[in-house]
Amino acid sequence: MAVAVVTLIDYVAGGGAERAAVDIAMRLGPDARSTLVSSRLDESARTHPKYAATIAELEDRGVRWIGLGRTATARFWEWRGLVTLLRRERVSVLHSHLWGSNFWAPALAALGGVRAVVAHEQTPFARVGGMRQWGTQAVVNRWVAGRWADAIVVPSAWSRAALIAHEGVPAHKIHVIPNAADPVALTPGELATTRAELDPSGQAELVVVAAMLRPEKAQDVLIRAVAELAPSRPHLQLLLLGGGTPQRPRGTQDELEALASALGIADRVRFLGRREDVARVVAAADVAVLCSRGENLPLAVLEYMEAGTPIVATDVGGVCELVTDGVHALVVAPDDPGALARAIDDTLRDRPAARERAARARARRRERFDWDAIGAQVRGLYDELLADQSARGPAPL
Repeated sequence: MAVAVVTLIDYVAGGGAERAAVDIAMRLGPDARSTLVSSRLDESARTHPKYAATIAELEDRGVRWIGLGRTATARFWEWRGLVTLLRRERVSVLHSHLWGSNFWAPALAALGGVRAVVAHEQTPFARVGGMRQWGTQAVVNRWVAGRWADAIVVPSAWSRAALIAHEGVPAHKIHVIPNAADPVALTPGELATTRAELDPSGQAELVVVAAMLRPEKAQDVLIRAVAELAPSRPHLQLLLLGGGTPQRPRGTQDELEALASALGIADRVRFLGRREDVARVVAAADVAVLCSRGENLPLAVLEYMEAGTPIVATDVGGVCELVTDGVHALVVAPDDPGALARAIDDTLRDRPAARERAARARARRRERFDWDAIGAQVRGLYDELLADQSARGPAPL
């Protein structure tokens, strides 16, 4: 059954939620008319270094991209262009991502005559170590998406339980569809070139973390762990991949630089910023770390799994739905620099065991977490919702 779908999210690149929205939009099947609307971007994003490559990727895969150019949350009239599009093109499904889009989507769908609303929730939650404890963000799941969306997609069983227990979302509306990662094929030459770029001396032990520079990502804990290891591992280097938010482009970099300097390891900590070759950098490193205080089902860990790099991760959110401690990764408690330091040290000290864990992690990613399969699951959910709507009769215009 052909279906017109609009994916709605503030931006088209930035963190894991944006990447998931893009990957799903590109994999809805050949009979889907897929459009991705970035509400906070305008046409200038096509040439912006942060967004241009992703927009080109979308359009190469047959997904139309539209920048709505909204300038402020309260300017509801700036949604007029999207409502017009929904009505004109008889869009069947509006699939929103992150709290801002999830807040507006039910009303936009009603105004635009959309038959089904899917809210996608990727972030940690209030009262369980997440970010949304006060203000507008705290009411979206309970009072807006939970009541008015036809379905809520979450990537982990952990997040489903959290929504039910802590935010009062009806269990029957919540569908667990995990995140995934794309296969990566790197030649030995590519890896050698990247390694030489990152380690000109050929002696470094490279620890990498790929995450936005935000407090919940806890790069400060990792810097403290590196400081603990510095005396015994003179060649240890920490590589931080990622930047801040559009509102704060440097994120927490200034604070992290000050911490590294205060601990006497400024020369051990390198900020690489946003890069298009994240997969190559991760694959060329000796250890890949997730040090977060809060996550849902982190794309970073899935990308580490695919890269075949030994993983150290904190036990937060749905991380242990991806990897098992001692089997695919070493998993430690969050906010514990000592535990993180010991796990990194163990990984570097026993390279054969670390390589075996990494190989098992890659095999698990390829078997269970593939974007084509995830896109098919999402498309199946759309078809189920639309069939239910048809059984109830046509939606009012």
